[in-house]
Amino acid sequence: MRAMRLLGERQAIVETRPEPRPGPGQVLLKMKAAAICGSDLHAYRQKLPDDHVVRRFVPGHEPCGQIVELGPAVAGWSVGDRAVVYHRVTCMKCLFCTTGQRNLCANRLGAYGFNPDGADEEYMVANGHDLMRLPDDFTYVDGALFACQVGTAYCPLKAMHVGGRDRLVVSGLGPVGLLSVLLGKAMGAQVVGVDPSAERRRLAEQLGADAVLDPTTKPIGEQVNSIFPGGADKLTETSGAPPAHAAIVSQLRTNGEAAIVGLGTHEPSMNLAELMYKQIRIFGSNLYPNSEFDEIVDFVRQKKIPISGVVTHQMGIEDGPAAFQIADSAKSGKVVFRFD
Repeated sequence: MRAMRLLGERQAIVETRPEPRPGPGQVLLKMKAAAICGSDLHAYRQKLPDDHVVRRFVPGHEPCGQIVELGPAVAGWSVGDRAVVYHRVTCMKCLFCTTGQRNLCANRLGAYGFNPDGADEEYMVANGHDLMRLPDDFTYVDGALFACQVGTAYCPLKAMHVGGRDRLVVSGLGPVGLLSVLLGKAMGAQVVGVDPSAERRRLAEQLGADAVLDPTTKPIGEQVNSIFPGGADKLTETSGAPPAHAAIVSQLRTNGEAAIVGLGTHEPSMNLAELMYKQIRIFGSNLYPNSEFDEIVDFVRQKKIPISGVVTHQMGIEDGPAAFQIADSAKSGKVVFRFD
């Protein structure tokens, strides 16, 4: 079968590997869709020499596929079922795992695409307890989005109780930011998107953002205050960029609230003393709890949110190196591998 491999230094190859077999408690999935995430790009960009574990595994932690084989002792699943894979590999024993918060596992064992093999291959093995059922009214591409980024965007907005009276800033308009625009609008908020990429700003407008801003033209706090006098009520920071962290307080009103969602690669830059003057509340949001998967799917269904609108490129696995180049450009929406 064909599978991706990341070599670092912005090098990716497609190689031939044996088709895997499921062991006890596992299933074999024929991949239908798998999306590239920003965290995949950290391995793609890593410097050499580097013996980072990611380089030895098939990347991809946003899998959606169809079960084609069951290993021994798999309960509740059948050949032909459509499934999304929850990508965190966790202990299943700690307080967080046993209360539906596997995203916070105290003894995290790994993650598909980092260890063990992930979704950027034609067939993937997954633990039966990591599967989540994809309803028939959603496509496999929708399922790949549900695997990681829809929930990653939804949970911080839910935690901030975003609603119809809120003025929301979405900082960073990569795929999680674009989904935050869609979800924030569905929750009733006025939404302003911020990103240096003209292409991503245009896409955010097409998805319903009330305004989009370029943080490179003048201080972003001034720009936000010109649209939301006194500052925004809430902000979700999806880029992970130090300048975006440093500008959070300037964009918020007194008693404003912000969620840190993006996984950056550099030390953040923020004067914590500034939080005190405006009494700003900031919290981190890590993926989404596995127990909220059905809630997230139901919200998208009820609000008729076109989540696949964030996808700008659908490509075959044979075009994997080009797909990673596009995702690395920071000018596109979501890049998805299709296997049908």
